[in-house]
Amino acid sequence: MTIENNTKLPIISKIEEQQGFIHYFFIFNEGGVCLYCRNFTNTYQMEEQLISAFCCALMSFSKEMVGKKVKKVNMSPLEIVIIQRYNLSYGFLTDLTSNTIILEDYIDAIDNRIRKYIRDEKIDISMENIRDEKLNIYIDELIGNNADKSEDTLITNRESALKEELKKFLFRNDVEGLILFNNAGRIVYSSLTNDKLNYILENIDFRIKIMNKLILKLFYTTESELIFSKFINEEFYLVLIFNITIPFGIAEYLMDKIIRKADNICKK
Repeated sequence: MTIENNTKLPIISKIEEQQGFIHYFFIFNEGGVCLYCRNFTNTYQMEEQLISAFCCALMSFSKEMVGKKVKKVNMSPLEIVIIQRYNLSYGFLTDLTSNTIILEDYIDAIDNRIRKYIRDEKIDISMENIRDEKLNIYIDELIGNNADKSEDTLITNRESALKEELKKFLFRNDVEGLILFNNAGRIVYSSLTNDKLNYILENIDFRIKIMNKLILKLFYTTESELIFSKFINEEFYLVLIFNITIPFGIAEYLMDKIIRKADNICKK
C-alpha cells in the first residue's frame, strides 16, 4: 500500500518538544486501511514502510474502545485520537495538550468534504487511496494553520511576552491555573499538568468556537473550580481557573486586570 503524502512521511524519533500541535492526520476505512495521511510538523518521523502497521494498530485500538465517540490513548507526551464518522475513522497524532473539541470541529468540516469527493470521483474506499490536491490544500489550511512548521512562527515575540506576563500574574495572584489559546485553537501556554488540562478541556462545558470567535459562555463552575474565559484582542483566548471558594467579584476583577495587560501587549 502507498500513502499519498507530499510531506515527509512518518516513527517515532523526537526532534523537539512542542505543545498543543497536530503532527499527523489519517483517514481509515472500516477495515483499517489507511486511505489518507498528512504530516504537518515533521517533529515525529515514521519510516514509510511502517505506516501501514501503525495504522492497523490504531484501528485495532479503536475497535477495542466500543461505544466511545472519541477514542484516545495516552502516549505521553503524545496522544492518539480516533474520531469515527459512519464508515470512516479519522485519526490524529497530537501533543497531549491538544483540544479535543477543536479536533471534532475539524472532522465535522473534513467529513463532508471527503464524502463529496468520494461520491464525485466514484472512489472505492475498500482499496483506493485518496489523492486530490484541492483536498490537500483544504486540509492544510484547516489543520496546518494549527501546526506551523518553524519555531520562529510558533513562538512569536507577542506570544513570548504574553506567556511571561501570565507567569508573573499567576505567581502574584490567587489563580490556580490558566490556559492561553491562539485564535486557531492551539494551546500557546498552560500552567496545568497534562491530567488537569485534559480534565478542563474534556469535562467542562465550554465549547470555545475559536475559529469563528463565537463564545457561548463567559464563566463556568465545577464542584471545585470557577473558570473565567475571554478573548484577548481577538488574537488569543484566555482561560483562568480559580478555587470555587473565591468571591465572584474578585475573580472577575483579576480576569479584567490581566486582560487589560494582555491587550496592551498585543497592541505593541
